[in-house]
Amino acid sequence: MAYSTALLLLLVTISYCNGAGATKPAEESAEDAAPSAHQGAAFGANSALASIKMLPNHLLAPLLIRKSDSAVSSPSSLDKFPGSINSASDPEDLLFSSPHLHDALTIQSSIRSPISDVDDLSPSDLPLISDNSFAKAFKPLRIAIIAPLHQSVPPKPGKYSEKNQKLITPKHEFDNDAETVAKTVNELVEGLVARGHQVTLFASPDSNTSAHLITDASYGAFRHKRVVPGIFNHAYRWMFEQVRRRADKFDILHFHTFEHLPHIDDFVAKTVTTLYDQPADGKVTEMNPLAELFPNVPIVVRDELKEQVSAHWKNVIGTINEDGSEDLTAQYEQIYAKLLAQQRKNQWENVQLKVKKADKHKLCKKSVSGQKLKILVVSSPIFDTLPPKKAGGTEIMIYALTESLVKLGHDVTLLALSGSETSAKLFEIPFKTNPWACKDNWVKCQLPVIYNQEMVKRHAHEYDIVHFHDPSNFIEFRHFLNHAVHTRHMPVDDTVFFGLFSDVPHISISEEQQRLTPIVLDLNWVGSVHNGINLNDFKFVEVPKQQQPYLAWMGRMIPDKGVDVAIKFAIEAGMKLKIAAQIVDDHKKWWMKRILPLISEKHADLIEYVGEIGPEQRNDFLGNATAFLFTPKWDEPFGLGMIEAMATGTPVIAIQRGAVGEIVIDDVNGVSFDYEDNQMIFDFINVKQLVARVSKLNRAKIRQIVEQRWSLEQMSKNYVKVYRKLLRENCL
Repeated sequence: MAYSTALLLLLVTISYCNGAGATKPAEESAEDAAPSAHQGAAFGANSALASIKMLPNHLLAPLLIRKSDSAVSSPSSLDKFPGSINSASDPEDLLFSSPHLHDALTIQSSIRSPISDVDDLSPSDLPLISDNSFAKAFKPLRIAIIAPLHQSVPPKPGKYSEKNQKLITPKHEFDNDAETVAKTVNELVEGLVARGHQVTLFASPDSNTSAHLITDASYGAFRHKRVVPGIFNHAYRWMFEQVRRRADKFDILHFHTFEHLPHIDDFVAKTVTTLYDQPADGKVTEMNPLAELFPNVPIVVRDELKEQVSAHWKNVIGTINEDGSEDLTAQYEQIYAKLLAQQRKNQWENVQLKVKKADKHKLCKKSVSGQKLKILVVSSPIFDTLPPKKAGGTEIMIYALTESLVKLGHDVTLLALSGSETSAKLFEIPFKTNPWACKDNWVKCQLPVIYNQEMVKRHAHEYDIVHFHDPSNFIEFRHFLNHAVHTRHMPVDDTVFFGLFSDVPHISISEEQQRLTPIVLDLNWVGSVHNGINLNDFKFVEVPKQQQPYLAWMGRMIPDKGVDVAIKFAIEAGMKLKIAAQIVDDHKKWWMKRILPLISEKHADLIEYVGEIGPEQRNDFLGNATAFLFTPKWDEPFGLGMIEAMATGTPVIAIQRGAVGEIVIDDVNGVSFDYEDNQMIFDFINVKQLVARVSKLNRAKIRQIVEQRWSLEQMSKNYVKVYRKLLRENCL
């Protein structure tokens, strides 16, 4: 091997000297007789190749397959060189097919570095070795292209009619901006593949590409049905985790997103991020607050945006002309070369903070009962400020838990949107947003998410327990698995996403929630804690004040909540039903077509819609009812409305689904019944008898059960037990 290397370097050096130092005929001008260093290097490189071709295959082969200390082996590339070279192969083709050319042959250092000054690099400086050989010299680069999931690659603009767009959230993600980005990504990917690079595209499932596509079909229906922003977040986190786990397989990771920024610390030197001027209705300047958090990230923008972006982002590594006058692929190859040069010259200073680990010895001490805990409660950044201004079960629980933990004497910090109010210490996310921001502007919606993720990553080590209520931080959980936990407030319905993070410690809000989770996920459930309520917000009503006995129904006006079942129940019982509900925009058509006619026309004497009610009206509405109807058409993991009704003394009549069996004790605090979504089922259920049974129940006993099992204090104590259990188990 040493002999082969020495021989090759000798040939290269001789060829270089012949090229760079060759004399011109006397009749040539002095200018012609003095070739530039670049020209000499190019001529020398070509001479070197000619000399290399003369080497026997048995000497050339080991040079081509040697793995350098800094290179990462790629089975797909090494498979081409099993140890001997087919005699029919062209040595030049084999040479330039090696992904480790610049390491194995050191052709750049033995001839002359093609990039003499990284800071002064310009397209005119390249190619330097020979005509079109710069790309060849780095071919095949292993490149990952990460595309936005808002649109397929290439885009399918004719796929979405204006009518269908109204059914999709976020609406902006199907505008011209998303199509423009997808077109750019497609042009780049196909260009890179055509030039021989090994390209992997991370994109939506309906993409069509010559590159290797990594995606998941379960996310393919996003643009065909109504989805909530949280599901889009799941899709992006799933994709970024796939990228993170494969990062060492690539030479370049090129992002056309911005949501990835908190997740690339381990390999930031290999990344390029293209920021677009209108990413999903948001101006690129709206992302400037992120520049201070991620000063080390290599950024690419369009030529005309360089000035305004460079004022904030400190590492603008290149600009792109997209007017068609220059080849897009060639422009990006120059940028990739600059990035590789930065890596070789060790110009990277890791200004991004390393994730610090919590002191394990200290955590073990806190696992002992009686020790006060230092707790960081992390609110979901796509929620409203806390306490929530509008109804929201999860937001209410986060706020209530925080306040109750403070009352128990723990040192609590709440990470929440700016403008939140709490008796705990407030760690503000300095952005103003709301639960519906994603509908109008994806950038504004994601800014607090990204800030949230980065702040948790940097500060988690300062706390004994970090308690999450949203899965957007799952990628970073690996840094603090021994003292962090996530409460899942909804069913575990996204098996692809949760399956990827099965080691995350989860707390369920009911035992039934765990039972209903697909067993194949094998999630790390560390406990189950029922929700609790502030009993001071609910006054006990011993004797309902009612001119006419009525049943109460309360919730969001969506099909899954089963208000139509409650209406059928009331009609069958011949009893008045009062409905307090928020009409959700997404389901207005369903409300107008299916529910409103039952209220305003057919059964106006029995069914009354009282509108959306606040805390002031809620107590009277629930407390003066004969019974509270809980009629879900899905397996709700808890059902807070039942607890609130029982806190006033009102019994519950509930469909036996989800966590109802853990809450309703038949003939003690209510009754439950089996129900299938079929009008005829009430032929087999004596609904009048159900009403008669709950009317006889002891309302004071019902209130007492709530005080014992579902107070905020009890909920908080149960959470602390799980916290200590988690710390204790990680001490073993």
